[in-house]
Amino acid sequence: MGKYALDDKIGRVGLRNKFDTNIVIFDLSASGPTAADVVGALLNDGVRLGAFGERTIRIVCHLGVGPADGELLCALLQGALEGSPDH
Repeated sequence: MGKYALDDKIGRVGLRNKFDTNIVIFDLSASGPTAADVVGALLNDGVRLGAFGERTIRIVCHLGVGPADGELLCALLQGALEGSPDH
C-alpha cells in the first residue's frame, strides 16, 4: 500500500525523485531547548511534531506537504531552536 501511494502520488507533491521515507527523526543538543519546548513552539504555529523523550523529535510529512511547506517548517524549526522572539 505504501509503495503504491508513493509511486502513484509522487507527482502531486512536486518531487522529481523518489525518496525513501517521509519520516525524519533527530536529536537535540543538550544545550538547546527540549523536545517538548520545540514541539510546543511549533504547535503554536499550527505544526504538529512528535517528542520522543526529552531530546528527540519526529516529523512525518503527509501527501499534501510540498516544497514550500518544507521551507516554512525549516524556518519555524530554526526559530524555535535559536529561541527567536516569536517562540
